[in-house]
Amino acid sequence: MKYLGLPKYDDLKITRALAKKDNLASYPLLHKNISLIESEYKHYQGVRGNGTLLNPPLLLDDLLKAGLKDDYGRKLKALSYIEEIRRELSPDVCPMCGGYNPSQVDHFIPKSTYPEFSLYTHNLVPACDCNQKKLKKYIGAAGERILHPYYDKILNERIAFLEFSGDPNVPDLKMALTFKFLNNRDAKFHVSSIVEKSNIFNWASKEWSKIQTRPSRTVFRRKTGAINILDIKQALEDAFIEYDEEFGTPNNWKSMFYYGLAVKVNYHEFIRDCINKVHLGQK
Repeated sequence: MKYLGLPKYDDLKITRALAKKDNLASYPLLHKNISLIESEYKHYQGVRGNGTLLNPPLLLDDLLKAGLKDDYGRKLKALSYIEEIRRELSPDVCPMCGGYNPSQVDHFIPKSTYPEFSLYTHNLVPACDCNQKKLKKYIGAAGERILHPYYDKILNERIAFLEFSGDPNVPDLKMALTFKFLNNRDAKFHVSSIVEKSNIFNWASKEWSKIQTRPSRTVFRRKTGAINILDIKQALEDAFIEYDEEFGTPNNWKSMFYYGLAVKVNYHEFIRDCINKVHLGQK
């Protein structure tokens, strides 16, 4: 999860240029409906991408709906900005779930529901495969909504972390909200709808296993002599702060993982013993 700010594209200029391209599937119907679509672009920006406040989908001709959705997947110079969004806006971390390798572009509001936003840059966000699991779920039954990487600045703040519980040998993992966001229904909905459905728990289980068996491949670099509880505490705090800075958000998986361990103080002794056992051969 990461706040990106608005993409630096002139959507009105882009759309008017696209409307003249006779090699697009949306031609010539896009040109005939351009005023309507531009009006919806302005409304989308006015409500800051809040899916609960959007106007109903436009009653567009079925051929135009299909054409806009088809154009999105085409490799044309006129649509090169879509690849730029994928490649340049958040190359290291998925702004939707906090994972890595954001190799796709997600329609924040599904194009199947709102085809008029198929080519709109404010509706196109870089993402990993978590976007395939979100599908059409962008608002909840009570009006909750997922957070928008271009508009919701709270994504700059630490919203969530991995909570460890139970036997530290095989801990139970779940997502938890930080105190500030405990009662924020949009943050809660976003975490449950996006982050929890990503691959974060599988990734975290593997990272935890490495701490137990190969700690030198984690933030616990090998050092001379035994380490103590204070060393563990400091290493965990240093880790999530470092990852906050590296990925430009405290809501990346590594930060969420190590922050969760930092606040789970009754696991620190277990971590210490695991590391000393591996590094010093202690029984």
